[in-house]
Amino acid sequence: MPVYNEQATIDAAIRRVLDAPTPGWNKQLVIVDDGSTDKTAQVLHHCENSCTVVFLPENRGKGAALGEGFIIASG
Repeated sequence: MPVYNEQATIDAAIRRVLDAPTPGWNKQLVIVDDGSTDKTAQVLHHCENSCTVVFLPENRGKGAALGEGFIIASG
């Protein structure tokens, strides 16, 4: 899940994804903070126990953030 400056909404979005029923699926949520300049990173630090979080040092765009997430998820 690529995110950029989502401090107001990211916590609720993560909870919705993690709480969604997925019978038979092993859920792995990878979140890529694409260089947010607000407090998104601070919110995401609280989610690191339930998600994999990657912090990019600067905004590189949605495509780059998705690419980073795919690399981590394919592991």
